[in-house]
Amino acid sequence: MLPQCSHITKKRGVYYYRRRIPKSPNREVALSLRTRMFRVAECLATELDQEFRRLTEDVTTDDKIDLTPILRNYLKRRLASDMRRRVETPHAPVYAFPEPGRSDASVDLEWIDGQLAEARSELTGRLYDHQRPLIDDLMEDNNIPEQYRNAFAHGLFQAHVQLWETFGLTLAQARAIIKEVATVTAIWRDTAKAVGARSAEINRMASAFEHDDLKRALAL
Repeated sequence: MLPQCSHITKKRGVYYYRRRIPKSPNREVALSLRTRMFRVAECLATELDQEFRRLTEDVTTDDKIDLTPILRNYLKRRLASDMRRRVETPHAPVYAFPEPGRSDASVDLEWIDGQLAEARSELTGRLYDHQRPLIDDLMEDNNIPEQYRNAFAHGLFQAHVQLWETFGLTLAQARAIIKEVATVTAIWRDTAKAVGARSAEINRMASAFEHDDLKRALAL
């Protein structure tokens, strides 16, 4: 007769290993131990018990967590932080350092392009260790179970790509827009004359339109 608490059963003289799935009483695993000797079956069942506990110790139906609100809140905080930085630095680059002969927008957009490329590379390569401290802190702050680490890290990397795409246009797009604006600005004298401005008035306005920034923009 088999022990009362054993996970071993016998069918047609062959021993089987059977276990119910935790939190799912109507589901179970069952496999043949392929032996008719109880001592052998008992040894095999002990090994299977250890593996079963390892696989199921963190898997329950009570610890399911929706990562979407957590990632959405993270995204909102980062966007809000970006907006504050833009408001606090209206006449300076938001992220990069100023460079002589270059506009603040140009150096910022180039820096953002670099960050976007890095974020895409981390997402594609699943380089979760690159952001381990951040992932650890966010998981701790939001009580995210360890078994969700990879799923959370992947969602976080997707959020980073979305952030940098939101923070700025690509440099090529920015240059195209800057050049378009510069081309229109370059004919300001003709436009001023067309609306009836006098020569003296046009000359007084010249410094607002004719400067080195306009020349650089036209050269893009």
